[in-house]
Amino acid sequence: MSLNEQELYGGHFTIELINGSENYVDASTIREVPDNQEVFVGKNDDTSILIDLLERVPENDLIKAMEYHLEDILYDLNKSAIKPSDEVIHKDVVKNDIVYHRLSIVANDECRDMYFALIRLEEFETDIIITYNLPSAHKLDIDEHDKNLDTFVTMVKSFTLKDKSIFG
Repeated sequence: MSLNEQELYGGHFTIELINGSENYVDASTIREVPDNQEVFVGKNDDTSILIDLLERVPENDLIKAMEYHLEDILYDLNKSAIKPSDEVIHKDVVKNDIVYHRLSIVANDECRDMYFALIRLEEFETDIIITYNLPSAHKLDIDEHDKNLDTFVTMVKSFTLKDKSIFG
């Protein structure tokens, strides 16, 4: 394991967190986190990274499978974080059999970006959703969105299954 790798689920997986593990707190040390989830919160800002192990949905189309998983998240956001006057922007990108989804909530001159990735482990009937929540910022231009997506893609590509025994 390299110095930059963060162990997940008792060492069954690893990932290289954006800006390095030393910039995050494992949320399970300060609050209860479900067994199927890993949550890291920024030490110095409102950034968070979540990794969810979920039951594989029967949808074979990657974008439709992502939409299925996002239904609950969007439902909760519509109840808590999205106001009727906010502009909500969705963008999907598929790279190497992984779908990446950007959700931007724009209110006045502020923008809150959330990035999601869906990794499918078909042999284990498991879908993995990796979420990267950025703090609210000024309205971003296309280059900034692309840079954030590239950074997120690099992190997702580092996600590695180390020990298959997690699946029984």
